[in-house]
Parts: sequence; structure tokens; C-alpha cells
Amino acid sequence: MSDLKDNYYIVIPVYNEGAMISCLIEDVIKHTTNIIVVDDGSRDDTVQKVLKYPVKLIQHETNKGKGAALMTGINAALEYEKCDFVITMDGDGQHSPKSIDDFIILYEKEHPDAIIGNRLWNSGDMPFIRKLTNKFMSWLLCRRAGITVKDTQNGYRLYSRDIVKCFPKNISHFSAESEVLICMGMQNSKILNLDIDVIYGKEVSSISPITDTLRFFNMLRKYKEV
Repeated sequence: MSDLKDNYYIVIPVYNEGAMISCLIEDVIKHTTNIIVVDDGSRDDTVQKVLKYPVKLIQHETNKGKGAALMTGINAALEYEKCDFVITMDGDGQHSPKSIDDFIILYEKEHPDAIIGNRLWNSGDMPFIRKLTNKFMSWLLCRRAGITVKDTQNGYRLYSRDIVKCFPKNISHFSAESEVLICMGMQNSKILNLDIDVIYGKEVSSISPITDTLRFFNMLRKYKEV
């Protein structure tokens, strides 16, 4: 890999991830120390554990939602002039840091606006209901946005510096990651897919099946087909 490996930041939004965050940070540090963790008002020991590591920690005093935490971290990363792109990861330990190098290699080769991780290529360990929901929501969102993304609900992504400029300013919850895909579709952005491995453990999803599904459909209503 070229010197691009020094020109990016890992952004990790967290909320009550004290059980997993130490292991995740220790694995990510093997690839880079350019790490920004955004604590979204956690009520457990997440902050205390993050403070043990040489990473940048940003705290929200209250819980604002995953989308807001992501944008806080992304905007903080882009304050560094040498930052060409950001890679976003979930804080629950499902995203294997081993894929970081794969994101960078693909970015160096193709220079896309965004790269979206794809869990569905090997989803045998994914709970059936989650797999079915992800496939349906991905199909629906791609149809609306005019894009081809295999796993639209995946938070393991790479965003170029330039594409972030088209993101909505007021995004907050889990539907935010779907909304930015629609915005990229409206910009005719170059979006690539990258097969990634997922680590399924005993983590508990922070997604509210009913509330966040309703937010997803309400978000879709804001946009006409592109």
C-alpha cells in the first residue's frame, strides 16, 4: 500500500459498548492509531475503557443517535487536512479490523466516492430475520436511490472527503446511513461494494425493530425517486 495508509481516520460511534470496545480498539490499533471514537451518551463504562488508549475521544452529553455520532466523528476527521477519506465501523465488535486494508487497497485502485461493506455474501451465521430484513431493505433502498449496493444496512464503510459534502446536515438515527446512500445516488456517486467478514457474538443490537423501521420508511418518503 502507498502513503494513503496515513491519510485516513477510523470513526467509531459507540453507545454502551463497554463489553466490546477494548477488544475492538486493540485490534484497530494494529492497523492505525488514527482513530476517533464518538461516545453518544453512554451510561456504562465505555468512556473509561476508551480513555486507556491513544485515540481521540469525543463525547455527546446526551444520546443523539448513531447518525449524529457518525457525523460528529466524520467532521472531526476532516478537520485534518491530510485526511483523504474516513472508514466507519460499528462499536459492537462485529466488524473485523482485518478488512481495513481491503478498503484501502480498493480505494487506491478505483478512487470511488464510497465503499460499502457487504456482509450478505457469506451470511450463514446471520440471524434469519436480520438477513431477510437486510435484503428487503437493501432492495427497496437501491430501487429508490438508483444505486447498486448489496448491503445498505451495513455501517462498515469508506467515504471520500469530497462525498461527505453532500451528506444531509441533520441526520441522527440508524436511518442516517440509508439516507446518505440516497444522497449519493442523487449525486451519481461512484459507489463500490466490498465483501467483508462479520463476527457474530453475544452483542445486543441497539436497533429498535419497530421504531427504527418506521424512521427508515419516513426517511424514504422525504425523497422522490432519483
